[in-house]
Amino acid sequence: MTQEVAATRTVFVIDDDAANLLLLRRILSRSPGLVVVTESDARAGLERIREQKPDLVLLDLNISGVSGETILREMRNDTETSGIPVVIVSGDVNEDTKLRLLEAGAQRYLEKPYTITEVFELVETLLS
Repeated sequence: MTQEVAATRTVFVIDDDAANLLLLRRILSRSPGLVVVTESDARAGLERIREQKPDLVLLDLNISGVSGETILREMRNDTETSGIPVVIVSGDVNEDTKLRLLEAGAQRYLEKPYTITEVFELVETLLS
């Protein structure tokens, strides 16, 4: 009997809030075949993304030290990371902010507070 093995996909989460990192790790870890990598430092996260080439990045907009928008723009301007889908995660519901980030290259904008279903559907859509 042949058993189908799910492909492993990697989701990288950058957020400087430990509770947010833990929550997203717990949500995403429920998906078979999904590896979740987290980082609380934006610059260190960007370097790890360059090294690991994840399938998807969930990036908090308001990270201490450097903004998520800066990291997004650096990813889009780097040939090694320009093709990696990025979802901005933020409590900022300003439509101008959302539009600016989508125009800068984010695939989606996930508003906090989000539901488990929203996270699953978003990740499934972007990884399929």
